[in-house]
Order: sequence, then C-alpha cells, then structure tokens
Amino acid sequence: MNKELSVIVSSCDKYSHLLPYFTKLFDKYWDCKDRFDKYICVESVDINFPGYKTIHTGDTNWSNSLAKTLSHVDTPYVFIILDDFWPIRHIETGDIERGLKIAKEHNLDKYIFHYPHVVFEGKLDATGIAPNIFKVQQNSEYTMTVQPGLWNVEYLTNILDGENPWEFEISGSARANEKPHKIFMEIISPYHEEAMSRGQFTPSYYNIIQREGL
Repeated sequence: MNKELSVIVSSCDKYSHLLPYFTKLFDKYWDCKDRFDKYICVESVDINFPGYKTIHTGDTNWSNSLAKTLSHVDTPYVFIILDDFWPIRHIETGDIERGLKIAKEHNLDKYIFHYPHVVFEGKLDATGIAPNIFKVQQNSEYTMTVQPGLWNVEYLTNILDGENPWEFEISGSARANEKPHKIFMEIISPYHEEAMSRGQFTPSYYNIIQREGL
C-alpha cells in the first residue's frame, strides 16, 4: 500500500444505507483501486465492505467523528469523499498522483477538485502549473469546501471544531482564513452527483441507481 495517502469515506449511521451503493460506484470509478488504504467512518452501525476498513468513532458529530478517524490514519495526506457524493465518472490515477505530487512539492494544506462555481469567481490565482490549477485566495468564502480532495492530515485535524459539513464549510472557512493557508484547486467537470439533500433523496439518487443498475 502507498504510505503517503489514504482514502476516507465520511459516513454516519443515519446515512449508512447509502454505503452499499456508494462502495459499488466508488470501486467502479476509483481507478487507483487498492493502491491506497480505504476507510469508512461511522458511529456504531455494523458494516463490512471488501477492501474497506471500518472505523467506529462512537461520535454523532461529523467533525469529531472525522477527527477520530484521522487518528487511525498513518499517512500524511487523505483523500476525503462524503458518502452521498456518488461517483459518476472515473477518478483517474493520474489525477490523484498529480495532486499528491503538487501537494507535497508546495507543502499544501489542501488540494481540492472542484467544478466551476460562482463563489470562487475572482478568488483564484494562477499557479503556472496548468491552466486549470489555481491557488485559492486567503479570504475566499469557501476555503473549507468539502468537495472531494486531498488534505494534509495535520492541518485538517487542527482545523476541525465540532461542526457538521455545512457549518464547517462556512464557519470553518472563516476560522481557516484567520491564518495563512495554502490551498490549490483543480477545476474539473464533476466527479460526482449528490444523492442526498437536506435529508432527502435527490433526483440524482434515483437516476444513478437506474443508470447503473444498482
């Protein structure tokens, strides 16, 4: 196994019913296959998916649960994806390897894969690495976006503060922006569609199930 990066699927008991579908989709579209250790974090529900290590955190708070999961990881970087972010196209090995290489070379706190979004208009600076790879400006509103990406484990552990993902994106961003950070963003066509919204199944949930024959 590669000792520089691990994969964390962030889940919870309440959303654990998504995991049978998520893992099938991730296994299909994650081109790195078993190159990196893969973890699923939940509070207590009994789950077992081949190729994934289950971490029971015993904590219903998202940030706390994620922090406890990170304490079980022995790699300096993690790729984090939420359980309702269902992959719809291949996440290529080259994308991950390039992102990890850049993260290490530039000592990044985070390397995020993000689709074009209005909240980042005027908030991205060219890096000269590639035309679609940018440095996120210090005062950006959503520096802590939870879109799929690579995180420095030490940085993420220290920035988590007892919030759910949506609070973390907003309050966590304000907190992160108080100190200098180094975040790069690769603008891509989306890797995923969201299967849940405000606790309800989305149209994408039903469309993906039908399209993929799940």
